[in-house]
Amino acid sequence: MTQYIAPPYFGSVDELMREIFTKFFAGQEVHVYTTFSENMQTPAIIARRDRKSGTLALATRDDRFLQSAIVMVSTITDGPDADEMGEELMEMCRYALRQAQQLQVSVPGCGSIAVFEESIHSSKVADWQTSSSVVQYASLPKNAVRYEIAARLLIRPPAQDTITNRFKPQS
Repeated sequence: MTQYIAPPYFGSVDELMREIFTKFFAGQEVHVYTTFSENMQTPAIIARRDRKSGTLALATRDDRFLQSAIVMVSTITDGPDADEMGEELMEMCRYALRQAQQLQVSVPGCGSIAVFEESIHSSKVADWQTSSSVVQYASLPKNAVRYEIAARLLIRPPAQDTITNRFKPQS
């Protein structure tokens, strides 16, 4: 007789990204968001799960152990050195994700990054054209610069007792 082993619940990819960046940039004046909105403070990081046309997610043969996700990370900087600052901030975002993957940083309720792969390398974008959100703007605020990357992740599930999904069936 085969014993049924329930598959794990996965947590929020957006919250995983937010926690990784918030901890990495602790003590610095870097603001972390999961959506684009008006009146964001800069320098800002916007990290969210996405579905980029033309970007294939990493394959997982068994979704009981790994969840595939495409994430977009944007930085918004402003001021006279916004271009250089945006490029530097984006490099540190890439580094933070790689470090979280290599150190297997586990975020309660969210999980950990098993595989990290950049599918679109860091590049400066002239406007909000490629942003993914309900809020879309024709152009960036005056003197602001936006850099973005797209990354493909495989995420391990979190400890199941840390899941806070209100729709999870109660045992």
